[in-house]
Amino acid sequence: MLQIALGIAIGFHTLLVLSVIPPYWWYMTGIIVSVVIYYYCRNHFLFWFSISAFLAALSAEQYLKKVDDVPLNRTNLTINVRVSAVLNENIPNTYFEAVVIDAHSSSNRAGISLSSSHRLLILWPDAPVLKQGQIWQLPVKLSRIVGRINQAGFDAERHAVSRNIHGRAVVRVSGSNIPVLITNHITWRQQLFDRVTQLTNNMPYQAYLLALAFGERSGLDKDDWVKLRDSGTAHLLAISGLHIALAMLLGWVIGVKLKLLLPQKTLFIWTPMITGLTVALIYAWLAGLTIPTIRALFMCLIIGSLKTTGAYWRHWQVLLVTLSLSLLLAPFAIYSASFWLSFYAVAVLVLFSVGQRYFPLAKIPHRTLSTTHLHASFLQLVKIQCWLLVLMLPIQWLWFGGISFAAPVANLFAVPWVSFITVPFVLLAVMTLWLPVLSSILWQCANWSLFPIVEGIAWLEGAWYGLSTSYQPLLWSVIVIVLGATLLPFKRFKWLYLSLFFLSVMGILKPSKKPSQWQIMVLDVGHGLAVIIHKAGRVILYDTGNRGKKVWLQKVQFYPYWKI
Repeated sequence: MLQIALGIAIGFHTLLVLSVIPPYWWYMTGIIVSVVIYYYCRNHFLFWFSISAFLAALSAEQYLKKVDDVPLNRTNLTINVRVSAVLNENIPNTYFEAVVIDAHSSSNRAGISLSSSHRLLILWPDAPVLKQGQIWQLPVKLSRIVGRINQAGFDAERHAVSRNIHGRAVVRVSGSNIPVLITNHITWRQQLFDRVTQLTNNMPYQAYLLALAFGERSGLDKDDWVKLRDSGTAHLLAISGLHIALAMLLGWVIGVKLKLLLPQKTLFIWTPMITGLTVALIYAWLAGLTIPTIRALFMCLIIGSLKTTGAYWRHWQVLLVTLSLSLLLAPFAIYSASFWLSFYAVAVLVLFSVGQRYFPLAKIPHRTLSTTHLHASFLQLVKIQCWLLVLMLPIQWLWFGGISFAAPVANLFAVPWVSFITVPFVLLAVMTLWLPVLSSILWQCANWSLFPIVEGIAWLEGAWYGLSTSYQPLLWSVIVIVLGATLLPFKRFKWLYLSLFFLSVMGILKPSKKPSQWQIMVLDVGHGLAVIIHKAGRVILYDTGNRGKKVWLQKVQFYPYWKI
């Protein structure tokens, strides 16, 4: 099982290192060689690595073919699309995702043919109220999504690949070309969302409640995101694995109570798992079945099966199998930040459980059982937050360029509070939507429970710290020390750790020499290129603008390249 899961996981990750897709005969040769090796050595890894690498290349090839169907330059076209995203009627809908129904119309003079498997990101200024499931006929300008080739900044093309989006369309209304609503069928998820929106309209934290219930975060404004980023609690407003696990636990308890009413037969031992997985699946469906929720569902399925059958797997085995299943279902998830953050955070927790052998909790005097238990649990939560702060540094720096040093303190109180107080109220409120009075009371309780969290993180605004590339030696030294401490006891190898830390500090404190020569950097600014000429801590930015009529030369203060 270990070799199979590891081979599948590494095989799909070959997409990250390939600049072009190799010919298929490469993969066929690898599969044949791996079969021979398996026959003589009984090695599963190479075989499943070759199979998964071939499947990854096949998925990439199919995606590129769909992207090639979209014109490179903007082309006028009339298409029929189905709205695939849940939209908030109280917020103007400018961007939304849609699935193409067909693109065969009289205005299609370019000979473009899009199938129902194409997904588009549509920009519709001044759009009417849109609902998930509606089918619209839209006059659009269709084009591909192009990212900027810079070391820093948002990569629109990578984001599109991670969400399996093949193109971009801008709605253009002119003359007789006007949008037409073909089918007004609204999905159940959108209907539930609208009902919850009506019940929470007068609540100050409605945007937070909708994010916790449906994963829809469009109601959060810029100030909300700044507070969440600075406090390191943005993950709480995504329906994460912890929330799915709580839903699974709620369903499991219901199944245990239901099992007592059923005949005590072997057939009904699966009742708690079935009810728990059903509740978790419904909650994940409300969130749109995103990558973190799918990962959590797989983990719930595996852990529930192990608990029911009495089998035993190690934590890292569960994580590795879940990783493989997630990549089999969604190969392009490796291009999304949510994929890396969700699996990386769980890996840190698994590593923490391993590290307990070398960092056990201090002995607590035996007073009362409740006091000892609370004290030990609090110390455990503090240690977990410290580990997450340190070991999540690389992934947060790579994706966001910084870290919140207030995150351990904020999450120490926010995670238990939201998970065990707010989320249960939200789940019960969703389950009782058919009783509007009771559901309104539960939504109000969930709203009140968010008051100390939202007001508390407001005090942490400004705790976000951007990490420059000059801190890389110290950053990686701390990571190596923490990881090494899980395998090598600190007491026996303390001089090794102190030496590494001393060398990294000396590398940071070493005065940097100012370059004596000119340096030139070229930036992709979307409509063209910009040139930066740098010398002695000063730069000159040369940019002609997006019209090509003016030349702008300006001397500005130098910033590190990763901030530009």
